[in-house]
Amino acid sequence: MQNNAMLEIDDDIYKSTSRLLLAHVKAEYYDLTNTWRDLERKAQINIAVAGIFITGTSVVLRTLEHPSGAMKLLFLTAFALLALTALLSLRALLISDYESLEDSDEVLTAAQTIYNADDNHTAKQAIRLFVLERVTKLHAINRKNFEANNNKADKVAFAQKVLIVGVSLVIVAVGSAVFAI
Repeated sequence: MQNNAMLEIDDDIYKSTSRLLLAHVKAEYYDLTNTWRDLERKAQINIAVAGIFITGTSVVLRTLEHPSGAMKLLFLTAFALLALTALLSLRALLISDYESLEDSDEVLTAAQTIYNADDNHTAKQAIRLFVLERVTKLHAINRKNFEANNNKADKVAFAQKVLIVGVSLVIVAVGSAVFAI
C-alpha cells in the first residue's frame, strides 16, 4: 500500500480536486444556512399571523353583545391555539445551535505554513493537510447544522399545524357569529 502523502499528482488535477472538495462542502454549508434562514422566517411569520388573528379574535369577541357559551368556548380555544402557536414559534427561534465556518485564525495559520514552506514538496504537503482539515471540519459542521435544521423544522412544522387549527377555529367562530346574528 502506498502512502498517499508520497503520491505524485499532476498539479492541474491536484488543484482542481482540491477546489472541488472544498467547493462541495462549502456548497452544502451554504445550502444548510439558507434552510436555517428560511425556517427562521417561517417561525417569524407564524408569530405575526398568530398575532393578527389573536387581535382579530379579541375584537370580534368584544363586539358580540351576548355570545353563547359555545361561541365563547370556540373563540377562547382559537385564542389559546394561536397563543400556543406564537410560543411554539418563539421556541423554534430560540434554537441557536448552528455552527459557523472555521475560524479565520486557523486559515491564516495554514496559509502561513503553506507560503513559508522552504520547498515545493513541503508546500504541497501543507496544502494537502489544509484541504483535508477543511473538508473534515466542514463535514462535521454540516452534520451538526443538518441536525439543528431538522430540530428547528420539526418545531416550526408543529407550530404551523397548531396555527392552521387555530385559524380554522377563528373562521368557524366568526362564521357562526355572523350567521347567528
